[in-house]
Amino acid sequence: MSTGPSTDPSQQCPGHGGRPAVAAAAGALIRSPTPSPLLHTSTLSSPDSPADGQRPPSEHRNLKNMIAGAGSGCVSATVTCPLDVVKTRLQNHALREGAIPLYRNTFDALRSIATHEGIRGLYRGLGPTVTGYLSSWAVYFTAYDALKTTIAQRTDRSIDSSVVHILSAMGAGATSTSITNPIWVIKTRFMSQNGSQNRRYRNMGHAFMSILREEGYRGFYRGMGTSLLGLSHVMVHFPLYERLKLWLRTVPAFSHPGVVSAATSAPVVTNGAAPLNPQDRALRPSDHDHDHVHGHDHAHPYAGRTAPRSSAEVEVDTGRIINKRGILVASILSKLTASVVTYPHEVIRTRLQNQYQPPYRYQGLVHAVVTILREEGWRAFYRGLGTNLIRTVPASAVTLMTYELLIRWL
Repeated sequence: MSTGPSTDPSQQCPGHGGRPAVAAAAGALIRSPTPSPLLHTSTLSSPDSPADGQRPPSEHRNLKNMIAGAGSGCVSATVTCPLDVVKTRLQNHALREGAIPLYRNTFDALRSIATHEGIRGLYRGLGPTVTGYLSSWAVYFTAYDALKTTIAQRTDRSIDSSVVHILSAMGAGATSTSITNPIWVIKTRFMSQNGSQNRRYRNMGHAFMSILREEGYRGFYRGMGTSLLGLSHVMVHFPLYERLKLWLRTVPAFSHPGVVSAATSAPVVTNGAAPLNPQDRALRPSDHDHDHVHGHDHAHPYAGRTAPRSSAEVEVDTGRIINKRGILVASILSKLTASVVTYPHEVIRTRLQNQYQPPYRYQGLVHAVVTILREEGWRAFYRGLGTNLIRTVPASAVTLMTYELLIRWL
């Protein structure tokens, strides 16, 4: 759980769009228990069209996105589980200033765990992680789709409005976190226990019954307030992502020129993308970014040249349009920044979730912040951050590849 979970108004939402973009998928990788809003609001490549050329119903696309997103998340979690174990243990390790750390660095931790606990030690907590991913995606997509429609109606805004996206994403994240928090508590405790601890859960069922018997229902919701606080990640990620996209459009390496036909007001791009449909005329220039990206991934009859226009049409330069490379860079940089800014809540959440026996060291969120700052210093709030960033590259690669394969198969 580390922790899933930045919406792009220029990208299509689950009920109105196609497949997640490279940027979106990459943005989801410094994970949180809730899926990244960017992962389901973006589009890439050609739309998922049946043989007759018509788009499938929105419900069908939603189901495909949900299955592919959950599946790619599970595969990514399996591949990067050792790094997740290391990160969780570093977060949970209370280290007073001047004390000797449990592990020198990420690679020392991996070697130590493998030596003393074997391969199973590196994959401790994988079961709850996979279960949590599947549950989170199911709840998140259902809640997001419902909230998106409701919020758009009550605020009298377009269903593709950035405000609707952000509010829906945060509401769905809160719903998903509230429902699946018990799974993430079990996951955190599994990853934190090692061979030197007497207390050990044998499996998920045993962990569930032990927590219920010894701590009651409240035990399953330790750290939930901190998890909800982590939803502020969206508020950092999304605005920064949008600003970076605007800036990268001015950089030649991350953009390409676009042309508008005055007769139709539909962009005509010389990189092989087809003109947008007439109903897209009202979109802002930034709203066309991903539609132009589509032309890169499949052959088009006008590939490499300008699409034909009538003699009455006049070309109007619309400025530069961000390309896939720029979208990827904007997504990764905004995600990394948001993760660094909001990372302290992960450390606090891990500490709170691992409290299972009174007297509790931390009495709540504020007390945990004050205690950690006083006893360990500000660096403690970023313990495990390096490991979290290292796992981004393999997680990104595995998630993108698995998602694309699943979408094609489905």
